[in-house]
Amino acid sequence: MRLFFLMILFWGCSSHEKNMANQHMHQKPHKELIACFDDPVRDEWQKPHLVLKHLGSLKGKRIIDIGAGSGYFTKFFLSRKGVVVAADVDQVFLDHLKKTFPISQYPNLSTNKVDYNDPRMEKESFDLAFTSNTYHHIDNRVEYFKKVFAGLRPGGKLAVLDFTPSPISKKELGPPLKMRVDPITVFDELKKAGFSELELIDKEFDYQYLIVAKKTENH
Repeated sequence: MRLFFLMILFWGCSSHEKNMANQHMHQKPHKELIACFDDPVRDEWQKPHLVLKHLGSLKGKRIIDIGAGSGYFTKFFLSRKGVVVAADVDQVFLDHLKKTFPISQYPNLSTNKVDYNDPRMEKESFDLAFTSNTYHHIDNRVEYFKKVFAGLRPGGKLAVLDFTPSPISKKELGPPLKMRVDPITVFDELKKAGFSELELIDKEFDYQYLIVAKKTENH
């Protein structure tokens, strides 16, 4: 039940105001949300070491963490010497990030308050766009990820980590099945947004899938 409660709170991190998941988030104060996001038990099912393995070397890479929340993945990107922009729609989370990762100790981190429909990425300025447990919240995804595509440098990558659409046994993690987006749909939407060379990684994860999409050099 503890894990299930934790994930109920995750559903609203970067959702549209009309999204049902957003209502869950506002039922709890930010302090409680942050404690849940950073609960050490998350490592058990999130498997960040596997995610990082598939992202490759991050040293010197400019990364945008879309829906960064409390900075769970931000801290891993920083530890691997990435230049990170932590982006979120919620200023309270961004203020928390600034306190957790002060500029004096983490000069490679900056924050950016973004819109529900716009990641606010400068044109061809990022090597990697990353989003975890957020894709299923985004409305008008093709248009949204066209903006992500434009913000990536040629050869840049987008990594989408989200929940499998099949029922989960033993542990109840993630949003209701009706809110989940299957990988085939993600592939189709990202191709429409301009991405190519899409790779699905799902066998290594118990409850999630990772899709890595590339912006080819000829764009």
